[in-house]
Amino acid sequence: MRGASALEKLLPEFAHDPIAVLVVWAPVLRTDIAPPTPEVQARLSDATVAQFWDPNRFLAGQVTAAATAGVPIFAPFKPKGRTPYDLVGVYPAGARWLGSIPAPFYLGNPVVDSIHETRLALRKLLRRR
Repeated sequence: MRGASALEKLLPEFAHDPIAVLVVWAPVLRTDIAPPTPEVQARLSDATVAQFWDPNRFLAGQVTAAATAGVPIFAPFKPKGRTPYDLVGVYPAGARWLGSIPAPFYLGNPVVDSIHETRLALRKLLRRR
């Protein structure tokens, strides 16, 4: 939740840039038995945000599989490593997911602690200072 709020505060800095934000919510805690409520989703009200519910933790499985396959940026999430959740990935324009998850330009975890680096990665990809 704190990560969602931090991301919402960051997005106005890029209001005039061609970015898309995909937020994937998944059950991590025992209490995560249903999709996030409208109140939770409202933490990310920026027009660039599309939110999804991943009840079977498909995305986490893809991150773990990429880590197992040796994709360096995902290395911390090898099985028996950190559980892949609360991540922020920054991808260049035109990135496509064909088969396995592509390696992002930048990957941060947890989101709330990665906002500054996320900002820098976005600026670099958008060629702004």
